[in-house]
Amino acid sequence: MPLTNPLAATVADLSSLQNALYATGVATYPAAAAAADGISLSEVIRYIQESQIGTLTNTGGTATIGALIGDLANEPLANRLYELERHFHNYEIWIGQAVTPTADHKADRIGKTESGGAEAAFQIDAGNDDWGAWVQLLGADDTPFVAGMTKFDIHRLMITDVERDAAIHLVQIGFGATGAAALAAGTYTEFVYKPQATNVTETPIEVMTRRQANDTLAWARCMSIGQNTGTIDFFVGLHEYLV
Repeated sequence: MPLTNPLAATVADLSSLQNALYATGVATYPAAAAAADGISLSEVIRYIQESQIGTLTNTGGTATIGALIGDLANEPLANRLYELERHFHNYEIWIGQAVTPTADHKADRIGKTESGGAEAAFQIDAGNDDWGAWVQLLGADDTPFVAGMTKFDIHRLMITDVERDAAIHLVQIGFGATGAAALAAGTYTEFVYKPQATNVTETPIEVMTRRQANDTLAWARCMSIGQNTGTIDFFVGLHEYLV
């Protein structure tokens, strides 16, 4: 039985393969299908794209893995990893009441510097078994404390004195044009604080907040359960970020 020329039978197939790989492309791309007997590479490739990678999108509008990782303007993975790294390995800034406060300047860094430094703690006061007034912690001119930084978060409070020893205190810290605006927008954090019966030693309190853009105003208020007034004095520790 004479042998047939295999090249004569596969020219059309080779041309079709050429088109699929690098020429005119696949005329009609098959639907996605998981790898199995009788399933083509094209079907599996589409399955990987659609089912395993998914539709890549971000707020910058570029649907690529590179954009999701590297688009610093739109909170991609690189930003979030950077935030985590800098939250645990960063320079911590501590602030108190501004030596000479103005409408847009409420905080100074602690200690003596060439321009003076904060020596007094912030103070908030409870109402009559109710929330007290919001006290401004940061003004529009206060951040960044370090040139070039674009965002910050409040990390810790060091409470130095309280009026009501052993009383349960509720504390809120908000970010926005006013404390009331922060409350309405939900841009605030809160915690419960109960000092010892003899207020001798204090420990910094961890605070959970999101990063805020520079110039964002910060506020605090408190309530002392069952008490009429109840002051809390504290310094604020914060982190700053490049992005």
